[in-house]
Amino acid sequence: LGARLAAEIERGLGTLQHLAGGGTMLRLVGWSLAAWLAEGTVFWMAALALPELIAPAAGWLALPVGTLATLIPSTPGYVGTFDYFTVRAMTALGNGQAAATAYAFLVHALLWLPPTVAGGCYFLASHTRLPREKLS
Repeated sequence: LGARLAAEIERGLGTLQHLAGGGTMLRLVGWSLAAWLAEGTVFWMAALALPELIAPAAGWLALPVGTLATLIPSTPGYVGTFDYFTVRAMTALGNGQAAATAYAFLVHALLWLPPTVAGGCYFLASHTRLPREKLS
């Protein structure tokens, strides 16, 4: 058991060493910035789509606040924590409570639904089978 654990730790450290390399780390930072910009655009466009929001630029504040709130343990899909903190960020910059709540639900659906549906379709379409345990 100790040898297997040491081998796994060694593999993990090797992976971290590879990722810390200059070129690899720079590419990872670039892809990370691109992903945050794309997600921020979803937050902003959703805010622009709701005419009741008087400060749609608050979507750029809701992005880090709502996303970081998902670090708080909660229900599957971050229902509750994401929504509460997204509403708080939107109202902090002058939007009404009802409009901010509608916005939080809209953004949550836009971020959660497409990957969930795509993953479900892949799961149903894939021919991967779970291994059956041998009956003894």
